[in-house]
Amino acid sequence: MMTTLKHESINQVLDKYSKRRVKVFLKEMAEEDGQKTLLIEGDRTAFEFLSRLLLAASEADDCGFQISPSGPGSVFFAADSTHGFYLHRLPCQDDEEPKSAKHLLRRRKGKKG
Repeated sequence: MMTTLKHESINQVLDKYSKRRVKVFLKEMAEEDGQKTLLIEGDRTAFEFLSRLLLAASEADDCGFQISPSGPGSVFFAADSTHGFYLHRLPCQDDEEPKSAKHLLRRRKGKKG
């Protein structure tokens, strides 16, 4: 019989790491050979935070979660971070068929997805 471990919730991860003053740096790097790359930088604790956040998002009831350096979750970003992130687990609970986050981005801009 396989045992399923229950991991921390997203809120538990956020609460725990806000007390540890973790800082993540996200910035779009200069294009090289037409390739766009996002730099994700931080110390060991920052990467631990991101890994636990991803694990929590994989088990959350909601399929999406977002934090940003200029909005909710800003406490987790270095002052010079230029990007936040949106985690979206498929299949999307809002749709009958799995879709990428593209339809969510269109929805945010007031368009139908």
